[in-house]
Amino acid sequence: MGWPEVLDDMERRLDDVDRELRGGGPAVSPLALPDDLGPLPPDLRERARRALRETQAKQTEVEAARDRVAHALRQSRTVPRQPAAYLDTWI
Repeated sequence: MGWPEVLDDMERRLDDVDRELRGGGPAVSPLALPDDLGPLPPDLRERARRALRETQAKQTEVEAARDRVAHALRQSRTVPRQPAAYLDTWI
């Protein structure tokens, strides 16, 4: 696997993250770069920069979604306190 295939894979994963954030699709597995990848060819640098920018934007988006979910979960745990009500059955 060379740099073009790695970048193809990264771009597919970014699309998968979009689908996951819209509420459907499987979880995106972590990316593992091959050990023998070698240096990035100069003609692919701009494509790699774009993938990095998109990855950072998705990270921000995922973190914001996580924070919204955490906030919603915290809100759902608060139970309004009702005054105690007793029914006297001694008659």
